Amino acid sequence: REEEDVISCLLADSEPPTALITSDGFAAELIQRAGPRGVRIPHDISIVGSGNLPFAEKLSPPLTTVEQHPIEVGRRAVALFLRRLAEGHCGSDFTPEIIRIPAELVIRHTCDKPRPTRKIVPKHLAACRAK
Repeated sequence: REEEDVISCLLADSEPPTALITSDGFAAELIQRAGPRGVRIPHDISIVGSGNLPFAEKLSPPLTTVEQHPIEVGRRAVALFLRRLAEGHCGSDFTPEIIRIPAELVIRHTCDKPRPTRKIVPKHLAACRAK
């Protein structure tokens, strides 16, 4: 699996990135595999997930993540769809509408003070994928 290869590469590197921003699922797997390899979260690598999935607060350490309010996004999408149907706009003959739903940073325990940057994560991930 590509995800497992990337995690193995990140954790095996003598100079890992200082921080990763990723999905909650990838972050959870990284956290679980870091400890046995001697990588300390957040001391060695800070991690921020995205999604605030139910397991995020149960990880050790609990995952700092971004709450994106998917239920509210769905509710507003359905309301917009139903309103457009009622107005007779079933095709592409409508003006796009911007609806903003603020995200929230849920601060837990996977982030620490940044240390001097050594590598840029996108380059680092590309190098891992190339191995």
